[in-house]
Amino acid sequence: MFEIEEKNKPTYFVDNQEYKRFDQRNTAFNLLKRYPEKFNGRETLFTTECHVSNEKQRKHNFSTILSKTVQTIKSELLETNISSNDNEDLTTCTYCDSDNTKNIKTAAALFGADKSGICLLNKDWIYSHSEDGNKIEIDEDMTYGVILLTAMETQAILKGTDCNSQDATMIGYLKGSLCASSLALFIRNSGYKALCYDNSFALSVPLAIDAGLGEMSRNGMLVTPEFGSLVRISKVITNMPLKVDKPISMGITDFCSNCNKCSKNCPAGAIDCRKEPNFDSIAPCGNTGIKRWQIDALKCLKYWLKMNISCSGCLKVCPLNKIFPQK
Repeated sequence: MFEIEEKNKPTYFVDNQEYKRFDQRNTAFNLLKRYPEKFNGRETLFTTECHVSNEKQRKHNFSTILSKTVQTIKSELLETNISSNDNEDLTTCTYCDSDNTKNIKTAAALFGADKSGICLLNKDWIYSHSEDGNKIEIDEDMTYGVILLTAMETQAILKGTDCNSQDATMIGYLKGSLCASSLALFIRNSGYKALCYDNSFALSVPLAIDAGLGEMSRNGMLVTPEFGSLVRISKVITNMPLKVDKPISMGITDFCSNCNKCSKNCPAGAIDCRKEPNFDSIAPCGNTGIKRWQIDALKCLKYWLKMNISCSGCLKVCPLNKIFPQK
C-alpha cells in the first residue's frame, strides 16, 4: 500500500511570500502560562484533583507527578546544555563527513535513539523568539540538525487508559531528552559545537521531514515507516560536518485525504476535517504560509484541561499506527 521513496526535496509546501518564523510564545502551552485568565484561571497543565474512584485517583495522581518529574529532569538535561569546556585536552576530530556521520548515528543509537536522521538546518523552522520573549539567534556555522526519534510504548498508547498514554508520552520525552543531551556532549567532546532541544528552539516535525524520517499526517504528527506516529522527537544542532539524509515520500497525504478518522473522533473538534490540506491558519497558535491540515491547538489544550489529563485519541484511532511496524 505504501511505497517509501527518497526525494530530492521535502514533500511539504511553503509559500515563502507568506511564511514567517513562528514565535514560541504563541504555542498553546505558553499561552496558558501567559494568559491563565483565558483558561478559567488555570496556570498549570494538570492537577491532582480527580473526583473518581480511589484506584483511578491513584493512577491519575501518579501520572501527574510523573509528568512534573519528567519536566524537571528535562529542563536540567536540555536547558543547561552541558558544556565540555573543561576538556582542554580534547582537540577537534578531523574525520571526513562520512565518518562523522557514522560516529554520530552510532552514538545516537547507543544513547537510546530508535532512529536518527540528519538535515541541513533550515533556519526558517527556528522560532523567532523563545518562550521568555528573547529573540533567537544562532551562529552562522551551526548548519546541521541531528534529529532523534524515541519510540513510545505502543500498547500503552493504543490500548491503555489516558493515564497510560500520558505516562508513555512523558517517558518518551525523557528518553529523547537524555539522548539529545548525551549526543550533544559527545559532539562537544569531539571538538565541535552542539546544542540540544526537544520541542523548544525550532519546529521538530518539519526538521524530521527534512532529515528523511517521515511525513506529516492530518493530525499534525510525524508518521514514520518504523513506528507510525508513536514517537517523540528531539534534536541536536551542530557545526560538525555531516552527510545529510534525503527526505522520503510515503503517500501519507493521499492516505489522510481519504481517511479522516482522527478528525471525526477528536473529542475537542480540533482537527481539520476537509479533504485536502490548505493554507488556512488558526491564530495565534498556527503559522501562515504552510500547506497542511490545521490543528486548533487551543481547542485541544482546553479539552486536556477539562479532562485534567492529556489526550491521545487521534493516535489511538489512526490506522497508520496499526499498519506500520511497531516497537
